[in-house]
Amino acid sequence: MVDHNVVVAALRNVKDPKTGNDIISAKMVEDFKVDDLNISFLCIEN
Repeated sequence: MVDHNVVVAALRNVKDPKTGNDIISAKMVEDFKVDDLNISFLCIEN
């Protein structure tokens, strides 16, 4: 099983190339789901 917090921490390392902010802080991640070994989310442009 994948830990939700581990995935969020990993996504904090993904930077928006326009602003340099991480995609979590920039609220670019929507519909985030962790289901057993499956992870899904939408990455939107602000």
